[in-house]
Amino acid sequence: MTRPTHIKALSGTLQPCREAAKAEALENLPLLETLPPAPDWLPSAHAIKEWNNTGQTLINFKMLTVHDLPALAQMCSLHGKTVQLYAAGESPNASMISSLLAFYTGFGMTPMSRTKIKVAQLDKPEGNKFAKNGTRNNS
Repeated sequence: MTRPTHIKALSGTLQPCREAAKAEALENLPLLETLPPAPDWLPSAHAIKEWNNTGQTLINFKMLTVHDLPALAQMCSLHGKTVQLYAAGESPNASMISSLLAFYTGFGMTPMSRTKIKVAQLDKPEGNKFAKNGTRNNS
């Protein structure tokens, strides 16, 4: 599965010549501007808190569509369950931890997955950076 076009653009790897029109239509889903309320089936206050915090962060970075909400809800549910287990003095099993880490990676929430996303610079220098190529610097 390929990364969405806006993520490729942020990371500097977008090559429009390689993008297929059909795939483009599927991934250019409208981004959410506000976070909907947490699903009523989330198992704990920890899961709801994770929904609000992570969901708002993803919206702020323009990385959340309506079709991402089920995966976000599953991640928050799993997060809430692992917090409950730790609070009860128990440990989540390896499968739970692995699944939660996969969700975090998919949403760009691990240090390694974050390095693949670059935020566009707002203060770009103006002009042609190649204008002085070929001229001698006599300083």
